Amino acid sequence: MLLKHGVLSVPHGQVSSVGSQLPVMFLQQVLSCLVECLDESPHMEYLLNWVKAILVAHGPVLAAAAGGGAVLRAAVVGGGVTAAAAATANSPSGLAAVLRALQQMVSRCHKDVSSTAESNVYLLDYIIAAGRLHQKQQQQDQQQQQQQHGGVNQQQQQQQPRAHQQQQQQVRPANA
Repeated sequence: MLLKHGVLSVPHGQVSSVGSQLPVMFLQQVLSCLVECLDESPHMEYLLNWVKAILVAHGPVLAAAAGGGAVLRAAVVGGGVTAAAAATANSPSGLAAVLRALQQMVSRCHKDVSSTAESNVYLLDYIIAAGRLHQKQQQQDQQQQQQQHGGVNQQQQQQQPRAHQQQQQQVRPANA
């Protein structure tokens, strides 16, 4: 819980430097915490930045540890109790298990994000098609209205000269 709070409280811009300064003896615990957080937390990008920072900074040590752990024990600075605790805490089998869990979690995140992105693409295609259909329908409605109004205007224009002629005829007899 305390480790989770510590990981989540690092500002986004400082994740890279904190991840690179992380002591080797805490790699397994922090990676395990990141796996747990990726499973529970909505802050996927932030947590994946943590994973990236740790893997970039400590990749050679992690690769060597996965190959047998001798380099991991040698990489731990200090001696005596600290080195023994780190070797126990970061056992090759435990670290390999955490790395497998991390790989599975990242794969699951990838699957979730790609399915969401794919459904968003289909939704956007539908919205664009619906917008085009709506636009066509509006244009057709406008054309129909113009034709209806155009027909009314033509009738009015034809009726206006007749009315004007009738008025002039009525005026002429009065003058004659």
